[in-house]
Amino acid sequence: MTQEQFALTYETVYLTIQQLAEAARREGLLSLEAFLDKKRILERDPLHVGLQLVIDGTDGEIVRTVYDNLMEADCPSYGYERIILKVIKTGVLSIQAGDNPRIIGVLMDSVCPRDMRPKILTTPKEE
Repeated sequence: MTQEQFALTYETVYLTIQQLAEAARREGLLSLEAFLDKKRILERDPLHVGLQLVIDGTDGEIVRTVYDNLMEADCPSYGYERIILKVIKTGVLSIQAGDNPRIIGVLMDSVCPRDMRPKILTTPKEE
């Protein structure tokens, strides 16, 4: 994965989790079921797998263990893929905990090394 691909993937994941966090806060965790794609769960897509566990009411420690296992199996060395997986793990666990979407954004941002932060995180929003 190139740095450009990483930035695009990170931005997509970041914005998706932000939207899911807002929906979960407004409508509850069960509302996230509409987002799930069963095929992506079978393909072990980390976001869909984690959300399915959260929607099913799985204990947070088990969700954390699943993500740790995925990280070991799919991203054994440090790199872009591992950062993306850590961002997803952080976002999903924060959604499960009921954290404020703004806090979830800060938590996800804290996973990304400063020199790799995509433009979405370094450009001020216009009000």
